[in-house]
Amino acid sequence: MSNMQANDALKNINKPLWAVHAPDDAPFLDKNIISLDLAGLGDLSGLPADKEIFKARYDESYPERNPVERASGANLIYRLAHELNIGDYVIFQRGPVINLGVIAGGYEFDAASGCHQRRVEWKNGLPSNGFSRAALREANASPLALSPVRRYTGEFFAAWNVPYLETPETSGQTVKRAPEISERADFTRNPEILIPVWKPDNHTRPCTLDELNQAFENARDFPEFLANILQTMGYQVSAAACAPR
Repeated sequence: MSNMQANDALKNINKPLWAVHAPDDAPFLDKNIISLDLAGLGDLSGLPADKEIFKARYDESYPERNPVERASGANLIYRLAHELNIGDYVIFQRGPVINLGVIAGGYEFDAASGCHQRRVEWKNGLPSNGFSRAALREANASPLALSPVRRYTGEFFAAWNVPYLETPETSGQTVKRAPEISERADFTRNPEILIPVWKPDNHTRPCTLDELNQAFENARDFPEFLANILQTMGYQVSAAACAPR
């Protein structure tokens, strides 16, 4: 097999994994969706897959917001509509339960609720204490409503027996098999994990330095956190570029 063929095979097997951040009462599991509440944008299905056009629509719809909020919000809605592909995986934590889902449909606008959404096929939930702290930290540390999981994808996929090929970047991960539970009930959230809300109107929340220190076991985790923020704002940047010199 040529290097090009091997790379194509790797891409076909290793589907992207995204972490969805939302409050426990988000209706995602009940309605088999993930959604973004931005009624002011209207239906975006007629817009081409162009970030600048999405940003112009966002700026026009929410001129009262500051430039950072508008840039971040425009990138989030573009990510939901175009960067998530059918077959990609998403994880959503409700209380101490991690839920894995597969994107099953394209972008839709629900005029009744004003929500922009994607259909999801959810798997059975697994308890979060079956995963390593590092994996949970990567999935939950970002203040963004929708963020990629890169370093610990293999650990999450192994728990649900999703085919996955290790790469040099992920081969050092500790892969665990989490015990399965059948019901996604409401639980009290682990207070040590920072979970921001999904709505872009309030997709970050005030937090103390002590909370930030608790969210990162060591300083090496912070570049990934910072890179996720900058990427959602539209910058092309890697975690390595955010690391101290």
